[in-house]
Amino acid sequence: MHLRSYVYGLATAALLSGALAFAQAGRPASDPVMATVNGTPITYQQLIARLLQSSGQSALDAMVNRAVIDQAAQQQGVTVTPADLQARLDQIQKMLGGAEVYRKFLAANGLTDAQQREQLRYVLLNEKLALKATPISDRDLERLQVRIIATNDVERAKTVIRLLRQRQDMAVLAPQYSEHPNGKAAEPGLLDPFTRFQMPQLWSYASKLQPDEFTPEPVKAADGYLVVKLEKRFPGSTLKPAERAQLISLITAERAARWLDNARKAAQVSYPTPLKSLLGTSAARDDDARAAAGR
Repeated sequence: MHLRSYVYGLATAALLSGALAFAQAGRPASDPVMATVNGTPITYQQLIARLLQSSGQSALDAMVNRAVIDQAAQQQGVTVTPADLQARLDQIQKMLGGAEVYRKFLAANGLTDAQQREQLRYVLLNEKLALKATPISDRDLERLQVRIIATNDVERAKTVIRLLRQRQDMAVLAPQYSEHPNGKAAEPGLLDPFTRFQMPQLWSYASKLQPDEFTPEPVKAADGYLVVKLEKRFPGSTLKPAERAQLISLITAERAARWLDNARKAAQVSYPTPLKSLLGTSAARDDDARAAAGR
């Protein structure tokens, strides 16, 4: 289960459920009092203004996202089946600790099961559209294992490279030249296998190497310089089932977010009525007063 898409789903579902409820209810002819506090009324219009101020833009953006996803899904014939939706809900329930915990979780977040199912349908549509555009390949599941020597100055790193060119062993050089704790470990400088999603910057350098090759020049890092040697490449087939599922989940979430971002940029979205124009001066004064009071 990829938490990124799941959290996105919960957040927009909560916002949209409130916005849609008010839209479906319609605007009353008068301005009814929704609550009173020691005789001071809180009216319908004040409530609407407050909702627009606090979450209006987020809810509107989420609705635009839904429209973009819906249109693309219709154009490309992408659908979500009841079985797809139930499988994702089963994953969520398992992640949370069972059906009862899931029900309590929905209640605590002000969501109904129907609202959550509706939002998850859009999450799944988003994922399917993204993977249709850019399928996950075995290359995406590849992991690299590298050995590094980290130094504080570039000349020290250049010395390491010069010694490596003389065919000296990097595992022997690491305890002598590395200024990183990893250089003194049982396997000096050796990192655990990683994917490009876990260490994208290091991947960008190591992926260009063949096994036993090292970077020809010191690599600038945030706090010094690195010499990177590629030890092994691990194809996706070497992943354990649980590891494979987790990595696919992470890639799917990343591609879904990127797809939606690109689709939003490509879509012709306009906002004829600015939200601020609907708030009114009284709501603006209320916000100014709260800000002055430090709330």
